Amino acid sequence: ATTTDTVAPAEITKPVVGATLESISISWTASTAEDIASYNIYFNNEAQPQNTTTTTYSKGSLAAATAYPVKITAVDTGGNESTGVTVEAVTLLQNPASLTAEALSGMAELSWSAATPATLVKNYLIYKSETPITDLTGMTPAATIAADKTTGRVAGLNNGTTYYFTVTTVNKSAAENRTVAATTSATPEADTRGPQLSDLQYSGVAIGNGSV
Repeated sequence: ATTTDTVAPAEITKPVVGATLESISISWTASTAEDIASYNIYFNNEAQPQNTTTTTYSKGSLAAATAYPVKITAVDTGGNESTGVTVEAVTLLQNPASLTAEALSGMAELSWSAATPATLVKNYLIYKSETPITDLTGMTPAATIAADKTTGRVAGLNNGTTYYFTVTTVNKSAAENRTVAATTSATPEADTRGPQLSDLQYSGVAIGNGSV
């Protein structure tokens, strides 16, 4: 008697999402099933899947700053289909368009406008350079800032040196918009002012200027 295979193949693993402002791409580790034949891609809850024999998928002409559910199922040579793994693929968010910096001693504090929608922000990345920033190629972040914050400090700076900064947005799919939007600069200076004292009292009596 011929035995019919009715067992669904193992699921794919380690899906990784890439994105631009208008497209998403997904790569994954293949199913470990020996009789794997292909994969079905259900984009944005569509009933009819796209079938592929590769471990990559891409979709273009999408809206920026938008989340799209994508389910990937494994299909074996017997036509059995796995339950599937669903990922949220998010197109890139715009980087903050408003950015300012306050110089402090040995550091700078940056402030920026929040990216929208806030629910799709994973975090922000601050970049610094001693030359004006026009491209992020080869650069690594100086600081990572939580999604619910719009201020951040960069420490370890040399006083008297001018630094240039830009901030990028990382979306919920961990895709970063690496275009340079707003930039700003700051020159940290040593703190040479002593502490300011006020409301001094002695035995309950206020001490004025020149009092002993």
